[in-house]
Amino acid sequence: MNNVLKVLIILLIISNLKSCTQGQQNSYKMTITYVMDPQCGWCYGNSENISQLKKQFEDDYEFELLVGGMWLGQNAPKGSVSLSQYIQTHASRMAHTTGAEVGQAYYDLAKDSSYIFSSLEPSTAIVAVKQLKADSVFKFARKIQELLLLEGQRLDQVQNYYPILDELNIPKEEFKNLWLSKDNLEKTQQEFIRASSRTNGFPALLLQDKTLKSGYFDLESVVKTLSNN
Repeated sequence: MNNVLKVLIILLIISNLKSCTQGQQNSYKMTITYVMDPQCGWCYGNSENISQLKKQFEDDYEFELLVGGMWLGQNAPKGSVSLSQYIQTHASRMAHTTGAEVGQAYYDLAKDSSYIFSSLEPSTAIVAVKQLKADSVFKFARKIQELLLLEGQRLDQVQNYYPILDELNIPKEEFKNLWLSKDNLEKTQQEFIRASSRTNGFPALLLQDKTLKSGYFDLESVVKTLSNN
């Protein structure tokens, strides 16, 4: 093999290596993490913002949803007249600020002493959907908040999730078996821990390890930040 041919082969190898490296760099996406809780009214009010954000930037960023575990165990309030009054005060302000509609059925549910406003059951539902159909998890999280705050339906009864599962083409029987299983409960608890290590409140929007927004956010400002990133 003459020297000219050797040089050409070496240059070709170097060129291929550069192309591979360039492709790896171009394929890398930073992650936007949205931390929410299904019992959080401001998360419900922020649903349209996160939906629009994901629609606009899903080709540029990876999107991850984490459930926070706002009301768990003894901290989860039981329905009562006083709770309904409290929720009406705060939900009205949220609705006025965000434009999200809150149904009277939600306030009526808040009076029902047989219902505990626990984050666990709907959070495990979200984690189950991550395993069954991950690309639908943002839509599912939004729809179960509508189920609660607009329609006033309980989130501790599996059949109430069925219309949403049908709409998103998620198998009901698999969901039912996974929902409150030991393995899924453990995964949900681990997610609560991850969420609490990254933020102190809900909703929260993070880019990699940096907090972009805490609480309800203005969509235009976040779009500007991400567009310039």
